[in-house]
Amino acid sequence: SLPLTSTVLSWKVKARDAAGNWGNWSTSRRVTIQPPIPAAPVLDSPAAGAYLNDNTPKFNWNVPYGVTYQIQVSTTTAFTALVVNETLGEGVLTYTPSSEISDGLKYWRVRAFNTDDVPGPWSAARSFTIDTTPPAAPNLGLPVNGASVIGTPTFSWVSVAGSGANAYEFYIDDGLGFSYSSGTILTSSHRPGVSLP
Repeated sequence: SLPLTSTVLSWKVKARDAAGNWGNWSTSRRVTIQPPIPAAPVLDSPAAGAYLNDNTPKFNWNVPYGVTYQIQVSTTTAFTALVVNETLGEGVLTYTPSSEISDGLKYWRVRAFNTDDVPGPWSAARSFTIDTTPPAAPNLGLPVNGASVIGTPTFSWVSVAGSGANAYEFYIDDGLGFSYSSGTILTSSHRPGVSLP
């Protein structure tokens, strides 16, 4: 296996003939075996294209032969506008920023260094989006305010344009002890599966 640090070795050779006679050793030579240059790290998380509601996300990666690591987070694919540029200690395969990363689309990459501080190639960049702003409250549709209905109606609503809503929770309460929650639903209408008081 390859050494993880630079190693100086001496080597020489001697020969044997068919009769079993060994000759003298050759002169010896020295060779320096360099540690391998790390491969590009494999990024684990956040996943490519992930949406996060945390301004201090945890980054994870892995790579053989890495000793120390450099992580960059940028607002551009060319990594010309860095928001994180950190060199991490020996064996550190995770990073959580100490200050918040702003909302929006970001890109991240990592490279590893060997014991001689020689860097390997950057990983392929991954994108992620931080979004810590909740969507606006939906506009209620039917039944209209003050309506009188027979039986259990289907309730409907409309998301505010541009709010980014993709799931809802429907809730009703009669103020006298009855309440109902739909849990998370993906549609903009709901008919409760229970009898309403």
